[in-house]
Parts: sequence; C-alpha cells; structure tokens
Amino acid sequence: MRLLSVYTLCFYFLVGCCLTAAGQQLPMGVPLPPVTEPAPVIPPITVNAQPVSALRVDPLALQREAKELLDLFQSLQPQIQALNRGLLSKDVLDKLKRIEKLAKQLRGEIAPLAK
Repeated sequence: MRLLSVYTLCFYFLVGCCLTAAGQQLPMGVPLPPVTEPAPVIPPITVNAQPVSALRVDPLALQREAKELLDLFQSLQPQIQALNRGLLSKDVLDKLKRIEKLAKQLRGEIAPLAK
C-alpha cells in the first residue's frame, strides 16, 4: 500500500510540473522577439597577388615554342593526307608526341596568367 501511495505522489508531482510548464505561455497580444536568420557567409575574394610581370614568363621562349608548334602542324598535314591513302611515315608519331609535349608546355606557362 505504501508503494502505491509513492507512485501516486510521483504521478501527481509529474502532472503538476507539466501543467505549470504548459501555463507559462505568453499572453495574447504580447509581441514576440523578431527571429533573426544568421547572415550568409560570403567567402573572401582572392586576387592574384603576383603581377603578370612577376610570373617570369619568357616571351621569346613562348614565341619560339609556338612557332615550332605551327611548323610541326604544317609539316604534319601532308603526312596525314598520305595516311589517308594508306602510307604511314615513320616520324608521324614522333611529330604528334612533340606537338603534344609543346602544347602541354605552352599551356603550363600560359595558364598562371589567366588566373
């Protein structure tokens, strides 16, 4: 019997706590504080710190590589036409590898200027 009264007391205590907590609402007409949304985080804008002249690009080397690339393309054109007729020259693959290497090298030197 004593155990039943302890449970009953606990039950009434919990119900009382819940009712008092539910009664703590704001009365009608009282303004609520404004809900503020957190400001959006804007990442900082980074500007290339080095001026173009500080990137140490050799204009003569760029011009020389571009000229070599152009010459390789022009010399490759008749060999490609011969390839269409079934004739494969030995140096076609070497020229294509050199073109690829020069293009990659030029791209690597010019790409930092575009940033």
